[in-house]
Amino acid sequence: MDRLHFRSDARQCERLLDWADRFDERSWAIESAAGLGHLLSQQLAREHLADMRRLDCDLDELRARMTAAVTAADTTVTDIFGIGPIAACLILGHTGDVGRFATADRYASYNATAPIEASSGPTVRHRLNQRGNRQLNHAMHIAAIVQVRFASPYYQRKIAEGKRPKEAMRSLERRISDNVYRHLIDDAARHRA
Repeated sequence: MDRLHFRSDARQCERLLDWADRFDERSWAIESAAGLGHLLSQQLAREHLADMRRLDCDLDELRARMTAAVTAADTTVTDIFGIGPIAACLILGHTGDVGRFATADRYASYNATAPIEASSGPTVRHRLNQRGNRQLNHAMHIAAIVQVRFASPYYQRKIAEGKRPKEAMRSLERRISDNVYRHLIDDAARHRA
């Protein structure tokens, strides 16, 4: 998404520069104060375009470094649909040694995908857990959004069961968390062997 934003801004700046290059800079500067504004806007547009190109290159370099780090970690977390190299880096970095979590429930509590019961009377509800590692929770949430976008059967089933969309999303995030935990445990066992 960031790349699209930078590229669209870059195209707009290039159009602005093309438009500005059609006019003779000296005659604008001499004729009126508006010419000075034109020269400044042209210079600022060039600087902005250069900054965007540099940031785009930095993003590409960072993405390549993350992909290399995930490849070096020899993990199967990226096999889960919706988890790419960036989310995998977040998961691996914030989880650390998965052996410190005795069960998938404790891992879910750590990454804040374990819902908290918020029932009142006969109504049984669960709400979002605000505790836990928020960045790890963000990685799980992004994976859930990707799965929902591509018509996750699990999410659709939860909606058909009568859950509200946010409740179904929380259920999907928890399921992804359990799946990530299984992959991390299997990876740890494979690396020990």
